[in-house]
Amino acid sequence: MSRKRNRLILPPPHFAGLIFAFLLFLTSGSEAWEYSTGENIIGRPFAFDYETKIVDFSQRDSTELLRVEAKELSLRSKQRLLINEVFLRSYPENPAFPKEKLYLFALAFFAPMAALIIGFWVAGMLLAGKVNPLRAVIGCVGGWVLLSTFVIFYLFFAARLGGGSGTILMGCSIGLVAMSVFVSAVYQCGIFKGLAIFLAQIFVAVFLSIVGLAVTESVIEKEKVEAFWDEWVFEKVGMF
Repeated sequence: MSRKRNRLILPPPHFAGLIFAFLLFLTSGSEAWEYSTGENIIGRPFAFDYETKIVDFSQRDSTELLRVEAKELSLRSKQRLLINEVFLRSYPENPAFPKEKLYLFALAFFAPMAALIIGFWVAGMLLAGKVNPLRAVIGCVGGWVLLSTFVIFYLFFAARLGGGSGTILMGCSIGLVAMSVFVSAVYQCGIFKGLAIFLAQIFVAVFLSIVGLAVTESVIEKEKVEAFWDEWVFEKVGMF
């Protein structure tokens, strides 16, 4: 059975999207794929049919594919499928950016960005003694824009004119210096403290996100948590 593999079209890489994928990976862990009933699925995802919302699992000891509706997967397995290439590559080519894909991109950007801003605010309070949340918003957004701009520019520069990893490393270094100067200006502190605030925000954001997810799943009923993910994430990105 032949399948048409659609080319995944993604916007320029952004660290917020990487953190989003990392957090989902932490929530899903490395356990086996499973049904919503808790029964394990032997195999790994081979393809996702965007029209029928069915996942094909390839089995090690069989040439046949196991077909499972995405709705029948457990919450952890649906979270894993959300960042799996078989789902990301299943979006139709026409239109190139359906509303479901745009929603996924927005989710991958704004969800971790909110966590980063909170992390920046906490890091700023602890390291610089500044409690104004507006500083955190300006410092976080501006800092990431500066760093991303330098990294993307030097990646393009290295790809077009050569230079390899040395050019990319230089771009990252210059970007970190520029970002540190910007953050230090926002928080009225030294450059090294500005760099420390920026780096600390990542660890704070990841820590708070992990704790928040764990507490949410412990305090709120399982059915309500799954209903929230189904309605506000999986349905809107086109998984089912």
